[in-house]
Amino acid sequence: MLSLLLLQETAEGDFIAYPILVFFFLVAIVAVAIYWYTTHCPNCQRIFTRELVKKEKGGLLPTAISGKERRTYRCKQCGHEWQKTVYVGD
Repeated sequence: MLSLLLLQETAEGDFIAYPILVFFFLVAIVAVAIYWYTTHCPNCQRIFTRELVKKEKGGLLPTAISGKERRTYRCKQCGHEWQKTVYVGD
């Protein structure tokens, strides 16, 4: 029923669904940009080349479930290694 309402033509002949399609298209572009930014190599800028090498717990209690964690990544293409500190929640 909703799809019928979204695809009905208005009096001017334009579809009502265009603003909704543009919104979802922009959301998809932002999601891809965020995913690219988090998975690319800072040295060669290639995407999907990051692999996790090791994780190190930070803080006073290394056995704690939550807290900061230092992760070391390596690029599969150029071999560049970098570290990132992330917060690991419960």
